[in-house]
Amino acid sequence: MNAAVWMSGAPSLPSIAANIALGLLTWGLYEYATHRWVLHREPRENGFNLPGNLTHLTHHEHPQSLERLNVQLSESVPVCVVYCLIAWAVTGSWKSMTHLYTGLIAGYFFYEYLDFQAHHGLSRSRFIGYFRKYHLLHHHYDAKVRYGVTSPLFDLIFGTYHLKERTNPQRRTQQRRVVSAR
Repeated sequence: MNAAVWMSGAPSLPSIAANIALGLLTWGLYEYATHRWVLHREPRENGFNLPGNLTHLTHHEHPQSLERLNVQLSESVPVCVVYCLIAWAVTGSWKSMTHLYTGLIAGYFFYEYLDFQAHHGLSRSRFIGYFRKYHLLHHHYDAKVRYGVTSPLFDLIFGTYHLKERTNPQRRTQQRRVVSAR
């Protein structure tokens, strides 16, 4: 059977699954890189700012706003076209490109779902709760870590996973009083 599939030029189930998984992985890298190095870039007062930069920083100021709930098509369509062209150029196959793109888009839809759940959702799922807490720590505790929304993988790889411990002067004083009272 495998020889017949291979000779027909039809992709095998393992190669389809591998391409979809690779597409998901490339989504995670794209999401991390864009979030860290484009969307959190210090904006310029005059001149050109990267697409989404000012909008994203406004999102951090007003995370509950419904005004920019999803990524605009003017920003996402060019990314998709470029991704498909690169995938096709690298693989030389429209079928492989389609499977890679399927993984990328699955990652993107998961991103949109998780971002909505983090800011507006009511899900009580432990799975969604983990991602919600992970993303909201980026928003409300330290915007210089935890750039991945759909996965902590690239935060772990690039060293932006761990939160720096904050010290609360009032709490430290209260702890000293408790210790000295003993």
